[in-house]
Amino acid sequence: MCGIAGVRYYDGREPSERMLRRMSGCIVHRGPDDEGVWTGDGTGLSFRRLSIIDLAEGHQPLSNEDDSVWIVFNGEIYNYKELREQLSARGHRFKTRTDTEVIVHLYEEYGESCVTHLRGMFGFVIWDRRTRTLFGARDHFGIKPFYYAADGEKFAFASEIKSLLMLDGARREVNLQSLANYLTFQYVPDPDTMFEGIRKLPPAHTVTVDRNGGIRIKRYWD
Repeated sequence: MCGIAGVRYYDGREPSERMLRRMSGCIVHRGPDDEGVWTGDGTGLSFRRLSIIDLAEGHQPLSNEDDSVWIVFNGEIYNYKELREQLSARGHRFKTRTDTEVIVHLYEEYGESCVTHLRGMFGFVIWDRRTRTLFGARDHFGIKPFYYAADGEKFAFASEIKSLLMLDGARREVNLQSLANYLTFQYVPDPDTMFEGIRKLPPAHTVTVDRNGGIRIKRYWD
């Protein structure tokens, strides 16, 4: 189990490293072995790691060869070795043996449709510096969590709600409709949560945030 968190500001301001470490620090239980932070282009990515594959080289956030594509990833890709062989045959060069890096090169090769090649459980976010696009995805059955908060100035994401509550100026308000749903059904239906302004990305969905802050959520599997 690992943990991801981050934020994209539409006006280009750089997220503070202190805030990003707060966001990842409150989910240290998800990844006690390592932490990492990256900022650039008005975007910040943070990560907590539980070491499973490639113990020495699995540090995140992780990038491609020219640092134009960055990723934070929580999960496990079961077919990553086969995908790595296919991508290597197409000219991609790897610097680690992680399944994380396979997703980076898969995105370079196939764009948003990279998720259709993955077999496993995952929640990840990719920042594409070339197109200034943030791309996130959740696995087919929603095994790995993915929460997000969006308003007119930013898009933020995390493995757990508590990380989003660490954002500067975060709202801490109960969603009254969700409370009513919980009292009626004993759970909160997707995509809502108990917090106003915080939502769940449904299983088998991707989210794309373009350079102007436009948000597109898409189902990739049924």
